[in-house]
Amino acid sequence: MYDILDESQYSWISPKSSAKSKEMAFDWGPVAGAGLGGIFSLFGSIGQREAQNNAFRMQNLMQNAAIEEARNARYGDLANQMAGRVASLSWGPELDLARQFETRKFQLGPEVEKMQAARKLQYESDRAFAMDPRSRALAAQERKGRMEEEAFKNMLPGAATFGPTAPFAGLAGKYGIFGFTGGK
Repeated sequence: MYDILDESQYSWISPKSSAKSKEMAFDWGPVAGAGLGGIFSLFGSIGQREAQNNAFRMQNLMQNAAIEEARNARYGDLANQMAGRVASLSWGPELDLARQFETRKFQLGPEVEKMQAARKLQYESDRAFAMDPRSRALAAQERKGRMEEEAFKNMLPGAATFGPTAPFAGLAGKYGIFGFTGGK
């Protein structure tokens, strides 16, 4: 196709065939083109480097956001566990007991109010009886009698071994044991 080499295209290689001089001629066109290409390439590489830096920054920001989101999720899980523990140890059982009470009340039907009223009346009457001065004196007398019996039972082996003592004689006379009479 190109059998003949046309040196006019490659004037920077071959000397010009002018009559003025026989020296080597230098064509600045390709050099200027290469220089401009290098400058544009330099600006292009700077832009490319900035684009890569921006992409790297965005990737770091997205990773940091993902880390922060995971951390917040862990904090949320921890708070949820703490709330569950607090609920299970404080107001949770009370709430569950109230629910069970309401369920049982629903199962029993209208008889529940009657049963509750009867229990309340029984509690109030028991409390009134326990707070009455006469019943308190009677209960104190019963306690004293039980204590004396227990003391007598504890003194009995010693009295059988060593003979009766004054406290034993007083208790024995009270209970009419061993022929002692006239105790308290």
